[in-house]
Amino acid sequence: MKKTTLQSGPMDHVVLEVSDVRASAQFYHKILKFPPVRMKAFLAGDVLFASARVNDVTLVDFFPSALWHNRRRPSNPNHICFTMSEQEVTALKRRLSRNKVRITRRSPLSFGAQGWGDSTYFEDPDGVTVEVRFYGKDAKKELPIEEIRAQSEAARKMIAAARKKSAKS
Repeated sequence: MKKTTLQSGPMDHVVLEVSDVRASAQFYHKILKFPPVRMKAFLAGDVLFASARVNDVTLVDFFPSALWHNRRRPSNPNHICFTMSEQEVTALKRRLSRNKVRITRRSPLSFGAQGWGDSTYFEDPDGVTVEVRFYGKDAKKELPIEEIRAQSEAARKMIAAARKKSAKS
C-alpha cells in the first residue's frame, strides 16, 4: 500500500476558546504582531467572534464563551506554534520581557514541519501555550540517534517534573 501526502496549502485558521476576546486579540497583536480582524464588528454584535491575522492566508479565531464546546472551561489545544525568522524571535523575546510575559520553556533543538528548529514557549491570557520557532541552516540535517534520544529523555524528565509539581499544588 502506497502512502500519500495531501497536496494542500498552509493552515487556514485555528480556533481558541477564550475568556475575553478583546484581551486575547490585544495580546496576540501586542506580543506576536498579529493584527486584529473583525474586532469592531464583534464589539458591535454583528459577528460571533473576532480573529487575529497571522499572515495572508492564516487566522487565529477567538471564540467567546457562548461558542465554547465545553461550557465550563475552554477546551484549547496543548499548544500552537508559529514560525518566524531568527530576528523576529529575538524581537519577540524583547516584547515578552517588556510586557512581563514569562518564557515558560526553551528548546534549542525541537522537531517540526520543516525539520529541526529553535523554540521558545510562553502562555497567552487563557493559558494556551504558544510556541514560536525559527529554522536555521541545519533544519533538514539528519541528527545522530544518540542526540535524538538525549532530547527525548530531557523532554521526559521535564514532563515528569511538571507532573510532580502539579500534583503538589
